[in-house]
Amino acid sequence: MVKAAVLTAPNQPIEVQEFPRPEKLEDGAALLKVDLAGICGTDIHLWHGRLKIPYPVIPGHETVGTLEEMGKGLEKDLLGKPLSVGDRIYFASGVDCGRCYYCQIAKEQTRCINRKVYGITLSCKSPPYLFGGHSEYVYLLPKAYLFRVPEDLPTESLVSVGCAAPTIIHGIEVVGVEAGDSVAIQGAGPIGLFALALAKESGASTTVVIDSVKERLEVAREMGADFLINTNDAISPQERVQRVLDLTDGIGADVVLECTGSPNALDDGLLMCRDSGRYLVVGHFTDRGTTAVNPHLITRKQLKIYGSWGMAPRHYYKALKILRTIHRKYHFEKLITHTFSIEKAQEAFETVENRKAVKAVFKP
Repeated sequence: MVKAAVLTAPNQPIEVQEFPRPEKLEDGAALLKVDLAGICGTDIHLWHGRLKIPYPVIPGHETVGTLEEMGKGLEKDLLGKPLSVGDRIYFASGVDCGRCYYCQIAKEQTRCINRKVYGITLSCKSPPYLFGGHSEYVYLLPKAYLFRVPEDLPTESLVSVGCAAPTIIHGIEVVGVEAGDSVAIQGAGPIGLFALALAKESGASTTVVIDSVKERLEVAREMGADFLINTNDAISPQERVQRVLDLTDGIGADVVLECTGSPNALDDGLLMCRDSGRYLVVGHFTDRGTTAVNPHLITRKQLKIYGSWGMAPRHYYKALKILRTIHRKYHFEKLITHTFSIEKAQEAFETVENRKAVKAVFKP
């Protein structure tokens, strides 16, 4: 039997349940023994019913595991590297159909109309049950996008930015960050912190990180942020905006990245952009409500506003390549401040919800 954390319904206590370990794998499927699984802010939103999902669900879409069993026909990872039992595996959380308009015509796999996502849209109601990373084992369907983890990349470094890295890689691919740009980052969770690393690696001239959690801002400082703004420092929104303007030669940031998931962030963020600047909304995977935006502001400032949703296999591939290059420089493993067993699932989710962790993980 396999222990797993289960979301049974919105706003209900998280249950630890047992499921039978699969006796036989489908052709092309894989069974991983979970080494480390991240707890994402999205998991908290799912717990509270902010996205329609097929409860009950084993959450967890940021997972590295050891390959324990391989279905017939599974021989190589997405890069063509041979797979063997015992390999460490990192996998894309989404499985697209490859046949719909968005897969074949629009070439945007993240919007596939038949897309399935581990830990989110795959229920644990029926066999083989184990479709989420907050478990001792996770079952990967045929056609899953698997990557063999390079030996020189620690599991902790990878899981600490598990879905944050490919998410913001996709976002920056959309918005663009160029050498010499001034970049303001709203939010210093894993997405914002990896955005900081990417901005610095892209040659940003000035980086400003904004958050309300002191510990997260300290991590941003250690990672090389040029300036920090703590929203708890008794300053008004107008003062926050003015501070960004003052730090960017009085004109505003070339690029502002919204990585908070808070609708109110847009009110400040649009004003932090310079005229004809670029604003990326990437933190809203679930519906947190609305905010009032004056359309005249967008026209008058001639703003370019972008949205980015999720990530495709190419972004996971880029995440692996980038992390191999920079993980020693930025020490991403230090983002992991809390580690829980599956039995402590309720405590783990509450810790993340109360923003007491920079990054929390399950270690079954």
